[in-house]
Amino acid sequence: MTTASATTGKTLSELLPWEPLGDVGGVRIRRVSGLRDADRGSLVFATDRETLEEALEGAAGAILASAKLKDGSGDYLVEERVAFVGDPRYLFAAAARELRGTVVEGEVHPSAVIGRDVEMGEGCRVGPGVVLGDGVRLGAGCELGARVTVLSGTTLGDRV
Repeated sequence: MTTASATTGKTLSELLPWEPLGDVGGVRIRRVSGLRDADRGSLVFATDRETLEEALEGAAGAILASAKLKDGSGDYLVEERVAFVGDPRYLFAAAARELRGTVVEGEVHPSAVIGRDVEMGEGCRVGPGVVLGDGVRLGAGCELGARVTVLSGTTLGDRV
């Protein structure tokens, strides 16, 4: 367990240095994820138009899309988060492999109140107005939304 701090992650170009990614290459990636779980630090992929549309509606910081979708796609061309690549599924897996073992520390909103001796697992996110009492322990990947209070001495498992 680690004390929470800001995450920098890796740029997409650092994860996939052999692939020309244009503007998307500078996006900082902390994790790969599914479309529904994506946040601004997430990388997702799309192999068909329907999936690309869903990805564009989501919060992912970067989207690897099949180059086959580029022809006639119009609005996709100006979307900064999209990199059109030959094999998005393969590159997504390569990025996941590169991220494996990368320590991702938590994000804590500046308005959160954190007690003494609080321990947070890898990748925890603490939202605005959250209060964590003394000695709270959060497992890896916990996400606490706005105005949650966790009483002193409480332990939450992974991905709560």
